[in-house]
Amino acid sequence: VLDALSAAKGHTALSVIGLPMYFFGGPPARSSGPAVGRLTHRELSPFCEPHFAAVAGVSPSCIWGNPLLVPENTHAVVMTHWARGRSATVYGNGVLEPGLLHVKHYVDIFGERCPPGACVVSDDSATW
Repeated sequence: VLDALSAAKGHTALSVIGLPMYFFGGPPARSSGPAVGRLTHRELSPFCEPHFAAVAGVSPSCIWGNPLLVPENTHAVVMTHWARGRSATVYGNGVLEPGLLHVKHYVDIFGERCPPGACVVSDDSATW
C-alpha cells in the first residue's frame, strides 16, 4: 500500500484517495468475541452511491465517505461525505489495486440491516 501511495504522491500533488466500503453482516458466527469475529459475511461488491458522486462531480466509483488523505493537501473532510483537496491537487482514485485496501462497515452490529441476501460472501480477514 505504501509503495503505491509513494509512487502516486511522487508524480502529482495527491490529496485524497477514496477507499471502497463493504457492508458486513449476515448470519453471525458462533463467537462471543467482538463484531469483527462474529460478522464475517460481506456484500459481493463495494457500496456505491451515485447521488454523492454526482454532487461531488466525480464518477460513481464506490468511494463514499472513506478517505485516505494527505492532510497538508486536504481542505475539508467534515460533513462533506468526501474529502476535498486543495487547489491544484488531484484525487488518487484508482491508484491502489482493487481489493488491496477497503473499509469494513459492520451494518448488522446492532440489528439486521444488511439487505436480504446481500451479505453472503464469507470474509474472515479481520478475525484472529
